[in-house]
Amino acid sequence: MRTALFIMNDENLMNRIKIMVHDENAQLFFADTIDDAVSVMDEREIAVVFMPYGMDVLSGDEMLEIIFDHNPNVQIILLFHDEDLQQVIRSHNRFHICKLISHSNMKLEELVHKLDAAFDRYNMDDEIKEFEKDYRLKEDKYRAALEEITSLLNDRMSSYDRVRTFFVSILSLILSDCVSEEEKEAVSAYVNSILQDYVSLFILQEADEALFLKKLSEDNNDPKEHRFLQLPQDLSVLSGENKLRALFVIKCICGYFAFFYDRYRGKIETEETDTGITMDLIFESIVKPAYAAIAPKLLPLNESLVKSMSDRSAFGAKERILQYKLMYIRH
Repeated sequence: MRTALFIMNDENLMNRIKIMVHDENAQLFFADTIDDAVSVMDEREIAVVFMPYGMDVLSGDEMLEIIFDHNPNVQIILLFHDEDLQQVIRSHNRFHICKLISHSNMKLEELVHKLDAAFDRYNMDDEIKEFEKDYRLKEDKYRAALEEITSLLNDRMSSYDRVRTFFVSILSLILSDCVSEEEKEAVSAYVNSILQDYVSLFILQEADEALFLKKLSEDNNDPKEHRFLQLPQDLSVLSGENKLRALFVIKCICGYFAFFYDRYRGKIETEETDTGITMDLIFESIVKPAYAAIAPKLLPLNESLVKSMSDRSAFGAKERILQYKLMYIRH
């Protein structure tokens, strides 16, 4: 099949094409309106269409849709202006156009070779056609998945903004009466770390337990600085939302001691009970002199985090020892 249709409302260019393009083995048709082009395609199978990107009142995509409605396998050689490049690229990705030619770089003497290549592509073996069709389907699925991921990321960024607003407003209420202007910078750094942990666990769902605990151990153990943290080997006794809540509490409380305390020994243990799972966080610590006034002021914040991230909780303090006990009820 070697039939080609040239659609062009530029009479001068059309005449030049008629002079330059000679192919005794091909049937060539010409149309100066989209209506004439449709009439040609209604009467015969057209293998290749040479057309501009948009004509009269029709956009480029509208013209392409009309042509592909007549023959989904037609090969398009598309002529475009440089200022339309971005739109043309999108159309190329959507319609899988055979060849793009810029007005500023058009050489009519090469058009015969481009037609031959388009004819060959149209008349390729059925097996190759099926392969190309399958490839296009996969490409379209990939593009759709990419658009979905982009949309999801945008949604998550929107969620992040809402979460940040929530944290800032709640924490400002909790801390407004007890934190001085000089202390706000340090407190803000700690609060921001809590926010990042919340986003990672509950919005981005980055909760690989083994990696999470390994990173936590690396960040919170430093024998040279007399900092020791004993973490549970795993949290397999917890599942689903309970595991996320437990990881969040562990990260926040450990972050509190790592940020504000000079030395500490921490131990976290879990135990199964008849009704669920209990988790103990016990720390013996010496506060950093620079934060001696700030650290105690944040204890109500820590208690509120523990309470909101468990089914039941208790808090105890004696001299340099702080203990948090959480319970997760088995459902």
